[in-house]
Amino acid sequence: MDNWYELYGNITETIQSFKTDILFFRGHSNASWNLLPTLARIKKANRTKLEQILYFDFQTRAGSLLPENNSCWNNAFTMQHHGLPTRLLDWSENFATALYFALKGAQGECCVWVLNPFSLNAAAIDQETLPRPGDLNGTYDDYFISENRKIEGKVIAISPFRHHPRVFHQRAGFTIHDDLESPLEKLYPDCLAKIMIPEKAQSDARQFLKLVGVTEFTLFPDLDGLSRELIHEHLL
Repeated sequence: MDNWYELYGNITETIQSFKTDILFFRGHSNASWNLLPTLARIKKANRTKLEQILYFDFQTRAGSLLPENNSCWNNAFTMQHHGLPTRLLDWSENFATALYFALKGAQGECCVWVLNPFSLNAAAIDQETLPRPGDLNGTYDDYFISENRKIEGKVIAISPFRHHPRVFHQRAGFTIHDDLESPLEKLYPDCLAKIMIPEKAQSDARQFLKLVGVTEFTLFPDLDGLSRELIHEHLL
């Protein structure tokens, strides 16, 4: 379907078919990409040690750039949002935010994934809830750095405290991946839908984002985000 406005109707039907008020959305500028976190793209032999080194070095070297007594989870969320590999896959509760990331840098067909986090957790940990990080039995450190606890499932959806500006403005949610070999769409396909955005519909989709006020600066509310927005607006 090449017409954005017809496609939008199908998107609405897909979202409504999940019959829940909270859904997670994730945009991929390349429709062939799997739902795996960045750490999964590193060679298996190097992952665990590298994960631990990156986590400790980030905490140590960030100094006053991180709040004093920042929680393990907030450290992990901040690492994720600043480009370090983690076991987290970031989502948004806002469809337009995911669409923005799908269209950004898209070459050819892109897509937006839709996840029912309640169905995922019901299948993965037998709890049809959307926990906060503190509701889990351990911290990111416990599960993956110190390794003194085993996380409850292969993948868990969580709703974070949104203290980080990017987490807040992007209305972020996360999936935590203990299994780094199997993409989420293969583990729990019944919890997901994939919405394809054809190339011919993308120009109108970008106009839709302008209408709803989703821009680089609204999603990255810092000077970097503002600078990128101004470059796109005035130079490209």
